[in-house]
Amino acid sequence: RDFSWSPTDNILAYWVAEDKDVPARVTLLELPNRTEIRSKNLFSVADCKIHWQKSGDYLCVKVDRYSKVKKDKNDIKYSGM
Repeated sequence: RDFSWSPTDNILAYWVAEDKDVPARVTLLELPNRTEIRSKNLFSVADCKIHWQKSGDYLCVKVDRYSKVKKDKNDIKYSGM
């Protein structure tokens, strides 16, 4: 749902939201050869923000977690954030 390019290298950081029994996933992908450098599964994730350091040495992933989710018609409501 969100991605960010490294400011110095050909590395893409992205995350994919949870889907039923499949956890959310944050991945570092080296391009153009599509080598997966690192991947991390996350549970109870409402949102992620991805930021690279200016020199590209460090990556910050801010994860907003929830304790309960309530699905109401077409809306999803998180509580305990």
